[in-house]
Amino acid sequence: MHFKLSRCVLAVFTLASTISASIHRPSKNRGCAAEQNNAVEWDTAGLSGLVSLHLCPGGATDISQSISVIAISVANSGSYNWRPSRSIKSHKSFTIIIIDSTSHSVSSEDFGISGLETGSMTSRQGYNAITTSGMKTVHEAASTQMAVTHETAAPMMPENSVVVEHPMAT
Repeated sequence: MHFKLSRCVLAVFTLASTISASIHRPSKNRGCAAEQNNAVEWDTAGLSGLVSLHLCPGGATDISQSISVIAISVANSGSYNWRPSRSIKSHKSFTIIIIDSTSHSVSSEDFGISGLETGSMTSRQGYNAITTSGMKTVHEAASTQMAVTHETAAPMMPENSVVVEHPMAT
C-alpha cells in the first residue's frame, strides 16, 4: 500500500511540474507591436527538448486554429525574439502556444498586437480609418475598437403621398 501511495504522489508531482510552465510575455498587460522586435518569454520548467511557438486566436487551447508558426524546433531557452508581420489576420485577441518535443504545451494570456494594417485590427489598439462611400467621405478614429460604418440611401416619399396596399392572394 505504501508503494502504491508513493507512486501516486510521484505521478502528481510529475504532472504538477509539467503544467508549471507559463508564458510571461506577451501578456494581457504587455502586448506586441507589429514590425518590431518583441520578446516571447516563458518558464522552461516542465518543457523538454526543442520547442515550437504558434500564434493562435485568443482563447485557443491547441494549435488546430494556428494563425502562423512563430518558430519551430528552437531551444527551450525561455526566450525568443519575434517580429510579427503587420499583415497578421484580424482577431479580437491572440495567444501563443508553446509545444515541446513530448507534446506538452503551455499557452499565454490573451494579448493584443498593435500596428496591424487597417482591417487587421485587434482590441486595445488605436487606429485611423477613412471610408469613402459615394459622394460622402467619413473619417473615424477610435482607440479601443474597430468601427464599421454603413451608409444606406432610400428614396424619400413626399408629404401627403398615398400608399396603395394590394391584398395578397391566398
